[in-house]
Amino acid sequence: MIYIVGIGGIGTSALAQWLKHRGKNVAGNDQTESDITRSLEKLDIKVHIGAVGTLPEPVKLLIYSDAVPATHHLRAMAREKNIAQLSYAAMLGKLSQDYTVIALAGSHGKSTTTSLTGLLFEDLGLDPTVIDGTRVPQWQHNGRLGNFRPGQSKYLVVEADEYQNHFHYLKPAVAVITSLDHDHIDAFPTKESYLAAFQKFIENITIDGTLIVEHSLRAYIEQYAGSRKIVSYSLSDPAATITASKIEVKNEKQYFSVKNIEFELGVPGIHMVANTLAAMAAGQAITDAEKVFQAAQITLKNFNGTWRRFEKLKEHDTVLYFSDYAHHPTELEAVIKAAHQLYAAHRLVLVFQPHQIQRAQAFEKEFKKVFREALSENDLLLLCPIYEVLGREKDLKFSAADWIQEAPGLALYMPTLEDMPQTIKKYTQPGDLVLFTGAGSIDALARKFIETLGK
Repeated sequence: MIYIVGIGGIGTSALAQWLKHRGKNVAGNDQTESDITRSLEKLDIKVHIGAVGTLPEPVKLLIYSDAVPATHHLRAMAREKNIAQLSYAAMLGKLSQDYTVIALAGSHGKSTTTSLTGLLFEDLGLDPTVIDGTRVPQWQHNGRLGNFRPGQSKYLVVEADEYQNHFHYLKPAVAVITSLDHDHIDAFPTKESYLAAFQKFIENITIDGTLIVEHSLRAYIEQYAGSRKIVSYSLSDPAATITASKIEVKNEKQYFSVKNIEFELGVPGIHMVANTLAAMAAGQAITDAEKVFQAAQITLKNFNGTWRRFEKLKEHDTVLYFSDYAHHPTELEAVIKAAHQLYAAHRLVLVFQPHQIQRAQAFEKEFKKVFREALSENDLLLLCPIYEVLGREKDLKFSAADWIQEAPGLALYMPTLEDMPQTIKKYTQPGDLVLFTGAGSIDALARKFIETLGK
């Protein structure tokens, strides 16, 4: 048996499905029950919820998420019994060794770009295995969660997470870097340490491999690329290898062209067009460009987004409700602009839960700038308390309550999340677009709130 401690995470749950698909006996535990753990149970993966006193017999390998320290009693028990242990990232790297790896990295957009690349490879007939950091509706069949797609080919499309140097376990033949904004302050205290992690990731690309980057990063990246081929993409710069043109919004869809071929995309945000260019570039690193463009027309037309990436939750009494994972200033700015772009006729009600005290404190100026410049006078900001990440806050004390002063329109701070449902009901108006944002508990609370509408 393979036992996964912290099996309810988006990465560990994808790994559990992959191992199960490979014929392994898989079980695990998590602190709280969730839609993910319930789905795993339906796939015949036993999940123990809450405190687990002992490891079940016979465990041959223990896999753990980053949230599980070495002092955890199950890990200590595994050491006493000489049971092998691997982190999620190490196990992912081990499984990837049998594949041609296409790894999608970057500060922002890597989950969506992984989804788009996996779907594009699927439409190209390449039958990839995909490990994703979000849930894709097209892969939510046969009981699967949508963050894993089983494939029969040699291709593995995988989200390459920089946190705790996870992506250093991968040896990609094709790698994408979408962006390089300093993040994960607890793991990378300085921007230099953050960039150093990506430099090592680049060094791990096969010598004859391809590195795909957003064009503004090319000059910086070239010094570390060695003999690897560099491909760049851009929304506007003609010097890039792949450039978009004629970008416009019509009837709540985006349209753009690449080499005079027109594409239709049903999700908002100019950053989403950039993600599609990265996916096309990844496809062209594997197969003929003409085939990639033909398949991409199908992929993008059928793409309706993913879990927690401007995901539409419900429309009720003319009010639209969306959820998004944005928790970094750059991501928050992008999703606000996306809402304004595609739903210009709707007033935006931004419900934001800052994620992690260290991030909120380090990027306070940037968050204030986003509120000041990206929000309009017509928008409403509802600011939640900071979500504190267990084991990663180091007893820090910091409040974001005064951030509401930066908003040009009406802004309210909710001292507790319990205030959220009533505050939303009190202040929303017909025709509003309510956008729940953050990487913490905000999404689960939003979905519970949505369930009460109309009852």
